[in-house]
Amino acid sequence: MAIPKILGTVAQETEPASKNPELARINSYFDGGNAHRFNGFGRRNDHDAYFDPKINPESDRTRACVSVEWVAFAEIAQDANMVYVPCGISSGLRAHELLDQQNRSHQTTGGDRAVTTYKAEEYLGPRRHVGMAMEPNKADNLRRARIVGRTQPDNMIIAPVVREGAVRELTRTGAFTRWQRYEEEDFMAFWYPAIDKCKGMVLDGDWNFSRNSIWEMMRGALIQSGEIPSRPGADMDVRDLEGNDVTLLTRAEKVTETLKYQLGKGFETREAATALAQIFTLDEEIRAGTIPVKGTSLHPVLKNRPPEELAAMDRLKTEIEPILLAHCAHYMRLDDLPAKYQDAAKAEPQELTKDQREAFSAFAEGISARSLDILSVKPSRKLMAKLAQSDPSPRREFDSHERFFEKRAQAMMFEDDLYSKLSEWERVALPFAIGATETGLYPTAKPMATMVFTDLKRGKEGFRRAQATGAHDMNENAGALGRETAEVISINAQDAEALKAKLKTENPGKIVVNTPSFLRIADTIEHFRKIGVPEDGPHRFVAAPGASETSPQMRLALQMKYLDRNVDRAVFQEGWEHSNDLVQLRVRARLIQAGLVERPAGAQSALRVVSTADTATPETLLDDIKLLTKEVKRAADANVRAPEQAIALARLITLHELLVDPTLQRSGGKPTRELVNTLTADESLTCYNREEARAVSSEAKTLLTDKAALWMPRERLRAEPAADDDVDRVAAKEVQNRRMEDYIKAQDSQRGKKALATQRTVRDETQVDSKGARR
Repeated sequence: MAIPKILGTVAQETEPASKNPELARINSYFDGGNAHRFNGFGRRNDHDAYFDPKINPESDRTRACVSVEWVAFAEIAQDANMVYVPCGISSGLRAHELLDQQNRSHQTTGGDRAVTTYKAEEYLGPRRHVGMAMEPNKADNLRRARIVGRTQPDNMIIAPVVREGAVRELTRTGAFTRWQRYEEEDFMAFWYPAIDKCKGMVLDGDWNFSRNSIWEMMRGALIQSGEIPSRPGADMDVRDLEGNDVTLLTRAEKVTETLKYQLGKGFETREAATALAQIFTLDEEIRAGTIPVKGTSLHPVLKNRPPEELAAMDRLKTEIEPILLAHCAHYMRLDDLPAKYQDAAKAEPQELTKDQREAFSAFAEGISARSLDILSVKPSRKLMAKLAQSDPSPRREFDSHERFFEKRAQAMMFEDDLYSKLSEWERVALPFAIGATETGLYPTAKPMATMVFTDLKRGKEGFRRAQATGAHDMNENAGALGRETAEVISINAQDAEALKAKLKTENPGKIVVNTPSFLRIADTIEHFRKIGVPEDGPHRFVAAPGASETSPQMRLALQMKYLDRNVDRAVFQEGWEHSNDLVQLRVRARLIQAGLVERPAGAQSALRVVSTADTATPETLLDDIKLLTKEVKRAADANVRAPEQAIALARLITLHELLVDPTLQRSGGKPTRELVNTLTADESLTCYNREEARAVSSEAKTLLTDKAALWMPRERLRAEPAADDDVDRVAAKEVQNRRMEDYIKAQDSQRGKKALATQRTVRDETQVDSKGARR
């Protein structure tokens, strides 16, 4: 289908990208419109405005990537209740310990000494850094995310490692940023807005040894203080793995642990020192009554602090603040800190005394000695018993993004491989966008999504108006309707958004998306593809040749991949049979139901196919065949072509035949494992009136072989086995080819008849005049 611009709620062909609410939201961060206390967005030590194009013009490219990523994530997450689970990925206690070991060895070899986990890979080497720090950190973050998801089953869980689906695409190719490294500011440019949307945060493990997790913890503290403009209600719960509130004192104590460790090991203390100064400042202002300010609130965990907690905070401050002022201020981010920190940063930093060095060194060695205990994911017996009370539903695999478009991700039968037909830049951009849509882990209670599929220019409304104008060819529908096309788009877009809202209301906690969600993602990609920075020209987003606009095939591939991976209820617009895109998506849904598309959550992740007219009752395969037969017959009678409908009809008839006669599933007549498992195939594929189905299928096949077979692209009828196909996939392709032979023969027959008819026409029109001359 020809896709309009849909960046606003209702499609407008000329709307600029800024009309997209989520793009406007992320722009507000980049443009400084969301400034707040201790603002770390786009800040670093060497300059104050990482995303200022005048200071750092190359940041425009990563800004484009973050913006596209944000819109893709936000279109899926929407207003879901989300819980953030901070963790170290490249840093954390593991990276500190590895660097410390290496520093000790360099005392004798004279090698460079690492003083921060920033760029730890350069000191440790990629293999050691990934294998001994990053991979274990990722695994622990996933373990915690799973536990949090089980204890908070109605919430979407945001675990930083899951973002790898998008970030890995950035590092895999230089087409996004011209090999410009994704810096901490780029990562946090995404995480700060994400945290601002979260209702909860869980602090566990060694989060306090991660540079970025310390900033993320502080973001939660600022939200609870009412200091983030978008969160005046201070409505974020910060808890531990057991579900207990984490006090401001506990957070300060954990960061103090990091500070002492880093001083004892000779590491820079920028993040820990800054966060402690910020916590002490918040504590003072809360007690003084200057926080919360008018119009904002204070979270109960900060408002209702017992005297013993306040006394402990005073003791901690008395111990640590002199160290911050004397030894750490020159490292710190000073924005919005009291004058005493600003003044201390201007003075010459003091050396630690011998007693201080020895004390901090002993403390740090104690941390090293119990590092395994700190790193362990260790729920209590009570929590373990709670987890054992429920069985989680199948979930999407982690790292399944690596198989977005490889062979095993394709359908075993009737795979059109849309990805290979895209332009070079689209093949680069698409996996990045898909990875971004999967940054959040869906609620454990409802681990998959509902999706409403709509063709904005067609469907029931588009067909009705086409009929009124006397237009029979739906492929020429837009031209026939003229200005009425905008009205059709508006009606269909409003219906899609209204139905999405209705389904979300009926299913609290369920992720519900629709076609306009994905069109906004595609339009955001297109927006950044069209603009550029002065030295680069256009194509800021993906530096690869090709058109600026996203193709209809890319938009279809984006929706189809989401359907493959994340949907358990597909809701199709009435009149889907008139849409080229929707008939392809409908066939794909049936192949998923039959187990012919491998899903990341496994074959047991069910899919229901319903209509917008009745979102509760699944429609059957027979319903599809009847509707498509009617549409193909209408086109044939009107002497116009409907190739997508014809090939979809042929495929669904074949699927019906395989289901009612399992012997047809054999490869080359030899017994093979059944292609469609009737025990797991959805009931809507197998349970309907067989006598009616036989009559309908017979009529449909006659219609196809007599007229419509000629419309079908021949290359989509046959499937060529690949060298790396497994036995089951080879068998499926052989079955497909055998079942398509009737249509291929019908094509040949129709072409022969057409050629013969043409010859006769030419012969009849050739007349010889009385002089023997041909006319």
